[in-house]
Amino acid sequence: MPAPSGSAALVVSACAALLSALPDELDADVRRRPVSGDAARTAAWGDPPVTLQCGVPLPGQERPPLFIDGFPLVTDERGDAVTYTTSDRAVNVSVRVPKSYDEQVYLVQDLIPLLKKLPSPKAVPGA
Repeated sequence: MPAPSGSAALVVSACAALLSALPDELDADVRRRPVSGDAARTAAWGDPPVTLQCGVPLPGQERPPLFIDGFPLVTDERGDAVTYTTSDRAVNVSVRVPKSYDEQVYLVQDLIPLLKKLPSPKAVPGA
């Protein structure tokens, strides 16, 4: 998986904090696995892999956000997966879930408390 670009101090520190707090599993059969590329900004679980990328660009917002536990995520359904991306954080994160998983939102739901801890835009100087 290619690593996301961007190396500002805020991105580096927020991604490090997020990656260190990620769970070992998203579900009983969806366990964390090694990633190729930048392990400081990416994570994966299961097979086929559910992937997380930290420090991604703000996604296009043609559709209204999906709210999971009161937290807004932009969804993008392409090919064999749905990508859920934060849209109201200073550091954005995307989670790509293959459609082969029956409960895609369920796999993302356990990550929401961690995503809520990402810096908000107002935490960025000059924002």
